[in-house]
Amino acid sequence: MEEDIEIIKNPPTIPEFFDFVWGQPKPVAEVEKMPLQFNIGDLEFEVVSLPGHGHQMVGFYEPNRKWLFSADAVPVPSRKVIGMPDENIHLMIETLEKIAEMEIEILFDSHRGPVTSPKEHVQVRINFLKDIRTQVQKLHKEGKTISEIQETLELTGPWYLEMTKGRFGIDIFLKSLVFDKVEK
Repeated sequence: MEEDIEIIKNPPTIPEFFDFVWGQPKPVAEVEKMPLQFNIGDLEFEVVSLPGHGHQMVGFYEPNRKWLFSADAVPVPSRKVIGMPDENIHLMIETLEKIAEMEIEILFDSHRGPVTSPKEHVQVRINFLKDIRTQVQKLHKEGKTISEIQETLELTGPWYLEMTKGRFGIDIFLKSLVFDKVEK
């Protein structure tokens, strides 16, 4: 999309914590739109939409070798309880289900590296997210607020949560489960 190309050409300044972790992206002068397929040597990749963590996220599937490079589509911890403002957890679950249904022998997870049991790796995350979604939505229907839901479920974030200055939050994760919809 044009907005994504503009962000690549003129990346926003990222907060100090993320600059330390990832580094500040440099502007890219020339950007081409992503093709639907591309080759690298004898590898033939298909571009696969993997929304949820980010709306425009894609992965690269090599059907002959049954490889999927999933970017950040698969959550780091199997028990994810923090979210970012642009995440949609319902859509993330749908994407994980899509990945679980694909013929994949090796999942190249950007957080874990090569995963040789991709269905199990992804299913653990699907099960957790569906279970916590059920719990959160039940508590919300009972009238509990987001902070009361967090307290009831005893959800705690990782050690670095405070340093992200609101870029990640348990409340963001819970709000997505309560208020976000899957965009069709």
